[in-house]
Amino acid sequence: MPTLETIPITGARSDLPALVDQAHYKGARFAIAKHGKPVAALVSYDDLERLEALEDAHDLALYQQALAASTEPPLSLDEYLKELGLSADDLKGTSDA
Repeated sequence: MPTLETIPITGARSDLPALVDQAHYKGARFAIAKHGKPVAALVSYDDLERLEALEDAHDLALYQQALAASTEPPLSLDEYLKELGLSADDLKGTSDA
């Protein structure tokens, strides 16, 4: 597993192309620090995809646990929107796509 190297933001700024190459080709991971405190990370796109897949799996597991623990049947989207005082028409045009 790659180690996490912490670098100051000034160093990241001046060395960004090399850092991106290291993340992409070698799987390097960097914590970007501002005033000595890590505030962001630079990882390969493959690492990001793995992280998002783990988050999705975790979210699904939480949903399944909540569904199994519930004594009421799940609401349909229309029922949920009605509880919120909304309709499907209210959602049109709200997508970022």
